[in-house]
Amino acid sequence: MKLLRYLPYFFLVLFMIWTGISNNLSLSYEQMVNASKMKQPLLAVLLLVLTIAFIRYKKKIKIKIFFLSLLFPFYYLVISILYKNTYHIQVIALYFAWSFYVFIFSNYWTINKKFLNKFMNSMIIVFFIIILFGIYAISTKGMDLAYFNNRFSFLYENPNFFAQYGQVAFYSILLLIVFDGIKKYNFFWKVLMPLIIFSIAYAAHSRNVMLAMIMFYVVYYIYNLKIKILLKSLFVISIIIFFAVVDTSFLNTASSGRLVIWSYALQDISTNIGLFFGAKDNPDLSVLVHSYNKLNEATGGPVKFHADNMFVELLVEGGIVGIFIFSLPYIYVYRKIKYMEFNQRRVLTAIWVSALAQSFFVTNFTSFFSPASLFFGSIVMLPFMFQRINSK
Repeated sequence: MKLLRYLPYFFLVLFMIWTGISNNLSLSYEQMVNASKMKQPLLAVLLLVLTIAFIRYKKKIKIKIFFLSLLFPFYYLVISILYKNTYHIQVIALYFAWSFYVFIFSNYWTINKKFLNKFMNSMIIVFFIIILFGIYAISTKGMDLAYFNNRFSFLYENPNFFAQYGQVAFYSILLLIVFDGIKKYNFFWKVLMPLIIFSIAYAAHSRNVMLAMIMFYVVYYIYNLKIKILLKSLFVISIIIFFAVVDTSFLNTASSGRLVIWSYALQDISTNIGLFFGAKDNPDLSVLVHSYNKLNEATGGPVKFHADNMFVELLVEGGIVGIFIFSLPYIYVYRKIKYMEFNQRRVLTAIWVSALAQSFFVTNFTSFFSPASLFFGSIVMLPFMFQRINSK
């Protein structure tokens, strides 16, 4: 059964690498389309293998978190039929798949510290493979393709995706340090690698990754300060607002049009009932949310984009009631950090807050198709691992 133990890691690494390769500019358009078509089957295989491995190595499913995790998918299904007067099976299926992945099958990565160690090392290996593939592609295709719309993308069509591979490696290193013991990791891992990854995010003009990394250190260092939680929250929120509103052209052109998209999105829920239960059906619906006009950075012409904001997306899809229901299982899990040591709680809290801050610009908790979202979904159940270890 040793083969089964390693299969989930193999398919996770394969899926994450394939996600990057399918966005690589060294491929022809036809090759990119064919590679993208393979992501759904690979995801299905990953979930299937995780299911089998989870059943083999962990026999119990926590009933409370199981039901809490399914509340939002069922809520969305009900309001789609009764309120929106239509339903989109691909969105509903994705919500159910995400709930199962995060709260049931991702327990596999946190069965014990050895499994967690393998998972974190797998994420670091993915980052180096992506770097090596980019170096190979540049050496064969030329340095000109290393930039996309004047943003360093290492031959990947989406510079944010490229930066997120670095972000996942950054968090994996931090978790290995705090869970494995600091003495095993030297200056390269603790200082130089974070600086390299932040430099990559800066060169890629990836504000969401830079915000996440900055927010991690902010929360990490104020976590133990004896100031009221309100002041801590205001400090964190002020940084988010700065990144959201200030037009910093050296980081990205005209805030990437997000403010315009959000204004269009919020118009869809302008009625009282829309605010509580989300927008009614829109013919421009895309996974996971309605799409809105936004200026393309390269051509200046209008193109369709989703909201680029997890909270706006959830608000449009399910309203305030939907956001509350969606949050319940995460709140329940987070309360279990009391079983962790202080520094472990500190690091994990900083990662969670940084992920939430980043979610103002991307979709971190409801999508499989970005490195950051797949990673965050995988570590949500970490507090339960320490509850099992420390309650024995």
